[in-house]
Order: sequence, then C-alpha cells, then structure tokens
Amino acid sequence: MRKAADIAAAQLIEQVLEVTASVALLRICLPMGLAYSCAAAALGCVLGKLGSCFIQFVLYRKAINNQSRKNSAPTPHLFRRLFHIAAPTALSSYVTSSIRTIEQLLIPYGLKKGGASGSGALATFGIIRGMAMPLILFPAFLLSTALDLVLPELTESQAAGHLRHLSYIIRRVYRIGILFSVCMMWIFLRFSHELGMLIYQSTDAAYFIRRLAVLAPFFYLDMITDMMVRGLGRHMSTMKYNLITSLVSVVLLYLLLPKFAITGYLITVYCCKILNFTLSLHKLVHISDLKIRLFDIFKAVLCMIASAQLANLMSRLLPVFPERFSFLAQIALTILFYILNLRIFACVSREDIAWCRSLLK
Repeated sequence: MRKAADIAAAQLIEQVLEVTASVALLRICLPMGLAYSCAAAALGCVLGKLGSCFIQFVLYRKAINNQSRKNSAPTPHLFRRLFHIAAPTALSSYVTSSIRTIEQLLIPYGLKKGGASGSGALATFGIIRGMAMPLILFPAFLLSTALDLVLPELTESQAAGHLRHLSYIIRRVYRIGILFSVCMMWIFLRFSHELGMLIYQSTDAAYFIRRLAVLAPFFYLDMITDMMVRGLGRHMSTMKYNLITSLVSVVLLYLLLPKFAITGYLITVYCCKILNFTLSLHKLVHISDLKIRLFDIFKAVLCMIASAQLANLMSRLLPVFPERFSFLAQIALTILFYILNLRIFACVSREDIAWCRSLLK
C-alpha cells in the first residue's frame, strides 16, 4: 500500500477542493458579513477533508481487493483494530481543539490586560500565526508526505517482529529529519528578511520569521517523532502528551501575556513545542533502539555553514540574477552544496539515497 502517487493524489485533491470550495463560498458569503465569511472558509476546509477521506477510502478498497486476490484469508477483527487506532486519535483531536479554542480566547484577553491596544495586539498576533508560522511549517509538508510512505513499513516490521529492521528504519528516518531540519533552520535564519519581503512585503513578518526560525527543527522533529510513536501503536501516549502540552500552554498564556505581551506568546510557543518534543522523543527512545549522536548534528551544522559560505561566494562571483531574486539562487546553491557536503563527509550514504528512492516506487 506504499504508493507515492496515491498519497500525493489524495493530498493534491484535498488542497484543490479546499481552495476551490473556499473561494466559491467566499464569493457568495463575503457580502453577508464577517461571520458568514468565516463560516465559508471553515466549510471549505471541511469539504477538502471530506474529498480527501473519500479518495483514500477508494484507494483503500482497491488495495484490499488486490490483496484479497492474493490471499483469501480475511484479516481478523479488522474493525476493532481500526477503532483502537482511530478512537484515541479522534479523541485527542477533539480535546486538543477544545483547549486550543480556550487558548485563542485567552490571547486577546491577556494582551488587552497587559495594556496593549486590541487592534494592534491582534494584528501582531495575526502576523505570527497567519504569516510567519505557516512559512516555517511549510517544509513540514515534505516530511509529512515522506513519513506517510514510511509508516506502513514501520508498522509491518513491528507486526512481523523484525525489531532490528524496525530500529534501522527509525534511526534512518530520524537522521534524515535532523539533516533536513538543520538546513531549513539556517535558510529561515539567514534569509528571513528576504523571504518576508518577497512573500508578504512585510518587515514585521520577516522579524517574526527570524525569531521562530530556531524553533523550526523542533517543529519538524516533533512531527516525525509523533508520527512514528503513533505508527508503533502508542496513540494514547501522543494523546496524553498533546493534552499536557495544551494545558501548559493555557497556563503560560494566562500568566505571561499580561506581563510580556506578544513576547509572552512566543515564550509559550517555544516552551510548549520543546516540551511536546521532549516527551515524544523520550517515549520513542523507550520503545525503540533510537540513539541520537550529537556528533552527527555537529557535522550537519558544519556542512551547513560551509555550504552557506560557498553559496555566498559563488553568488558574488556570478551575479547573473536580478538583485531582488538573487537570494533564491543563493538558497538553491546552499541546498546543492549542503547535499554534496553531506555526501562527502559521510552524513548521508549511498544506501540512504537508494532507500529514499525506493519509497517513491
């Protein structure tokens, strides 16, 4: 069932449906006021999820039919097993969404209590959540797609009792995730101003992109850790950690926002994301043979610094791009040199590259 084309098709259809439905509904609802417009945007998201769910169900039935032709024996207690997986995930989502609603209500309350003007404080909060955060999280889409391809292999290895192969997959995925995170963090740190101006034409967005850039590896690695913990059947653990993190977030927002305003919100984001990552990583290390070597991270950082310097030197020697877009060429060169340096310094092996290619087949 590990087919990159199927996963990509489901995600593409979800995005197309979501955007198309949202735009169509907004055209109808915008004249009716802000409340109707928000409802239209929410309904567009729901329609996108429903379309993705339907496509994945069709692909699932197709895969089941193909498998039944090869093996006539039915899977025992399939519905019960699926329910044990889906129920904790759904419950976690409902509880977390409820607590996050409380968070969203606390933010304007805390900012106003701290003396900030309502419109100005909410505008800054909107820049963080609507501009800086989505850009920081955008590369996670690539990781999510790759993990969707890896998780079935992870689950199969656990079910078959192939513990050595299971540990091998986890270590490899985590190592690649660390290398990816280092690269993205550097790009957001180095080119925060250029990205903020190109995408949003906003120096404020650029400022908050830079302030959140250091947190990027925790976003990506936390997502990897959570997905692998769930893939190993520890859904209740992820639900518990998400609940703990959300409760801590509510407490910190209540305490910090009146005193530190928007800085208090950033402190809360840092603390909660690092807390969730630490709890999930501890669980993954406990149930697997994962070992993180600090020397590997150090080598990746050195490769990144060397690559950035080489890209900067080459972009100065060959100024062939318009000044406004020259940083995009520099980013591309940085990534290219980074991949080459990772290969030269044995951070990535031929076996790693072959394994990544095999996922796409």
